[in-house]
Amino acid sequence: MKRLLILCGVALAVLLIVVPSMGMYASLAIRGLLTTAPYLVAWIVAIIAAVIMVRRGRGTAERLLLTGVSLMLVTSIMTCLSATLVPSMLVPWLAEKGMSQLDMLPVFLGIDILKGLIGIVGIFCLIYAFWIRFKARPTPRPTSKD
Repeated sequence: MKRLLILCGVALAVLLIVVPSMGMYASLAIRGLLTTAPYLVAWIVAIIAAVIMVRRGRGTAERLLLTGVSLMLVTSIMTCLSATLVPSMLVPWLAEKGMSQLDMLPVFLGIDILKGLIGIVGIFCLIYAFWIRFKARPTPRPTSKD
């Protein structure tokens, strides 16, 4: 819990440092943050709930839930960062390196594929955790005595 609060504080400090230095991209950064903020809050609350469940001594399903929720938080953070940092910092940096827009395409494609893969693995972990937790156990068949 303490580590999560420290991580959130560091992320907020980075955003407070990065956003003002972006100049004309600041409105884009704020829009990206406001768009993903509800998801970030939801995944952080889900992580806190999953940590509480794991600390109470629950099993594999709760650990998978924690893993899936953490991966979905990473995906939300990557979505926010790709909406803010890519246009404001990565594009000018790659342009300074002499890359054309066509040369930049594989970089952005790689970022999006990585974000998609992390999201898919997170969803798979969440589905598998719920399947393990709530799968139907076979009920014993009643024996008939004649």
